[in-house]
Amino acid sequence: MARFSKGRQAFYKYIGIGFVKSRKSDSEIMDICSEIYKYASKKETKLLDIVVYRCDDIGMENKTDIKRKAIDDLLNWMKKEYVEVIFVRDIKEIAMKEEQLYYFLSEAKNMGVSIHSIKEGLDETIDEIDTE
Repeated sequence: MARFSKGRQAFYKYIGIGFVKSRKSDSEIMDICSEIYKYASKKETKLLDIVVYRCDDIGMENKTDIKRKAIDDLLNWMKKEYVEVIFVRDIKEIAMKEEQLYYFLSEAKNMGVSIHSIKEGLDETIDEIDTE
């Protein structure tokens, strides 16, 4: 679905968010966010936000809780009808365990949300949500 500015041609085709889960420094996270913005721009996607989860801000005993919260927050974004794409640097930032990742990707597919991993170059699904 193309978005139009008043009286102009379409300037982006999709609306999405970025997601980063990392233990890296602030400057490295800013570089990752910049990379996600550039990648999204090439895919004609307007990013509404980049959600950042800082893994080092929690104790080891809460590691599962932050992963669950991250997935729950992403699912809540995906439930918003206007979010069509989620960009991640690495698909493993969503979930390391195969069954959790499969669940998340299945939910995304059911909601019509495309997940794009910059590292793996998985971006072919963007055409599947194009209704033009």
